[in-house]
Amino acid sequence: MGIGGQPSASLFWVQTQDIGPAPRSAHDIAFDSGRGRLVLFGGYANGTMFGDTWEWDGRFWIQVADTGPSARNGHAMAYDAAAGRILLFGGRQRDETRLRDTWAWDGADWIQLADTGPAPREGHAMAGDPARARVVLFGGATSNADGGGAAVAGDTWEWNQGQWIQRQDVGPSARTGAKLAYDPGGAVTLLFGGATDGGTWAWDGTSWKQVADTGPSARQGHALSAADAGVVLFGGAAFPVPQGQGPTPRNDTWAWFEQSWRQIQDIGPVPRLGHAMAYVSGGTIVAFGGQAADGTVQGDTWELAQHF
Repeated sequence: MGIGGQPSASLFWVQTQDIGPAPRSAHDIAFDSGRGRLVLFGGYANGTMFGDTWEWDGRFWIQVADTGPSARNGHAMAYDAAAGRILLFGGRQRDETRLRDTWAWDGADWIQLADTGPAPREGHAMAGDPARARVVLFGGATSNADGGGAAVAGDTWEWNQGQWIQRQDVGPSARTGAKLAYDPGGAVTLLFGGATDGGTWAWDGTSWKQVADTGPSARQGHALSAADAGVVLFGGAAFPVPQGQGPTPRNDTWAWFEQSWRQIQDIGPVPRLGHAMAYVSGGTIVAFGGQAADGTVQGDTWELAQHF
């Protein structure tokens, strides 16, 4: 069995590459299961906003485009099983403009699909639900009605047959910096983080339900990924940030399996936040980039695989 299927097996982080995309954080990645490729777009590092697209074939990173969506960070990506392509929504440009554009990557080109739907935002969470052939979006930081500052959203949207449909405005509290991942074991989309309560929520396509209030500590800037029979979480920083201090990244790894969290490893990549992570074929999870405790932006690639 793969990750999540047998938590008693040993799980090891292994660094596979330190070449490829430039170091960055606040980017996103998603796995195109139809083509067997992991796709990375955007991010930010040291004053540079990225608009490049890379693919990971299991051994090497290859840059496949430098045109498409504008350079941005804080966007979200997920695999749209109905259309067989990667979906991207929103984010923030270098001039701090929050975006509401929707794009699709088909393996050759970026195609803009919409510029309506959820309000412009960054720091939202998005995940594909392959069982229902939907992409689910939750929360994020939007702009205040007067155009200044930021408001935090708690709305739920689904991408279905080429359009965004708002499904709920009740459920988890409004938040930014949360993450979503599809849980194949429970056939729900799981949400964690971005709030102080450390609660775990599940979306079944109709309503939200809180399914746990214990597990990983409250955090944001973590990464969440589907696994064979559950969900895996890695890293992030304590939330809220203690007054007068900067964020304190962690490097703990947790697995959601049979309706509970279990810590499965406390070693691996250096503590970080703002990294991205996705489950790929063969029972492996791939993580890239992020920001370390000293502010250094990372450009390393790691795999989490199960060993017996």
